[in-house]
Amino acid sequence: MAITATVRRRVTEDRVSVSIPSYGFPHSIIDHTKVKKGQQIELTGEVTRIEHYSVFRTREAVAAEKGMLVSNIRPGGFVVLNADDQHVMAMAERTVERIVTFGQAAGVDYRATDIHAAFPERLILTIEWTGGRLTLQTRYVAEHFWLPVTAAVAAALELGVPAQTVAEQVAGCEPFHNRLSVAAKPDGPQFIIDTTKAPWHSVLLAFKALADAKVPRKRLILGHMSDFPGSDSKYRKAYAAARPIADQVVFVGDHSQAKRTGTKAAFSLSLPPLKSLNTSAARRPLVNSSSSRAQATCISSVSRCHGPGT
Repeated sequence: MAITATVRRRVTEDRVSVSIPSYGFPHSIIDHTKVKKGQQIELTGEVTRIEHYSVFRTREAVAAEKGMLVSNIRPGGFVVLNADDQHVMAMAERTVERIVTFGQAAGVDYRATDIHAAFPERLILTIEWTGGRLTLQTRYVAEHFWLPVTAAVAAALELGVPAQTVAEQVAGCEPFHNRLSVAAKPDGPQFIIDTTKAPWHSVLLAFKALADAKVPRKRLILGHMSDFPGSDSKYRKAYAAARPIADQVVFVGDHSQAKRTGTKAAFSLSLPPLKSLNTSAARRPLVNSSSSRAQATCISSVSRCHGPGT
């Protein structure tokens, strides 16, 4: 497989930062030549791993794949595992190195409690461990972000980073672009955008973020889900989940006729193929709200991600 990347800048003497089409963030590669900013280079290699339900099919298969990371921990290292997930905890058997656990259940090394988010109120949580108790204010808009935040905090504290420094860094960390990130229009609505990836299981997390939002009016827009490109059933289930939480539900794309609404509060749009749209803004969920117009919109799953994932 070969793809064309554009050189952004040189990071170190032997590594450069490049941008890759359809890849949301800069990527660095080893380079011993004299490539310059703006130069296009060809990257070649074999496709070795593909994410998504269409390949792994079961949680057990996904766990087996991710468990390879645990199997390759270097001597003297440690692994941070989510104790609330039995498939994750089973990975502990794949290493003899130290295991650090986190989760919401009692008995873990780092326990997350008092988790709350209700847009425009951002996620706040408390983490308790043997060494203390730390309340964290974050920039995230949904409660499910407690998991990556707690994992990162556990790793940082285990590495000796002072708790106060951890809290400061968490407070200043903005969500990744298009992953339930907020785009605000001056004196107008605010959009919570989650358009980077489109698996069914995480669509419902975006829906919950909209359900929890404290705004008088909500709109939800649903596009394509990557794992079921030819099936309408998931879209019907998505509508059933979306309708109780939104004042208006909008379907966009090939499956826009898949639901049976029975109400004027939902409607569909048939747009040109995605390749003719601005794909940088069209991939998975989005939420919009404002104090002045009092509305919230969630655009969920606008990508046709049928190819390799990460």
